[in-house]
Amino acid sequence: RNPVPDSGNFKSTNFSKRPQTIKVHRGFHRYLFRRRKDTGTCKYDEIATKVHEYGTDMSDDYTLHVTGHSLGGGLATLFGFYASTDERFTKNGSIKIINFGCPYVGGHAFGAVF
Repeated sequence: RNPVPDSGNFKSTNFSKRPQTIKVHRGFHRYLFRRRKDTGTCKYDEIATKVHEYGTDMSDDYTLHVTGHSLGGGLATLFGFYASTDERFTKNGSIKIINFGCPYVGGHAFGAVF
């Protein structure tokens, strides 16, 4: 399903032509969003919480840059995509993603909404 919410900051923007579903690489998505048995959290939540904690420790108006290479580039792309819908990271500006040798992580609809 499309991770961009229909409420909050997006009410004033016209997303009527956005796709309702997007295809992303199952392995990358599973790695970031599979729930752990011991804590019930997922990697995305764990990483996002720590990144926000470190960012606010440095400054309240931090901006997020995500980077990676190869497998890390794929995960960085997917993390950045979902983080771009998280107000903790977008309140001070857009998220920058820089990766090298990144495999494809999504289909055409993913590229269109990203």
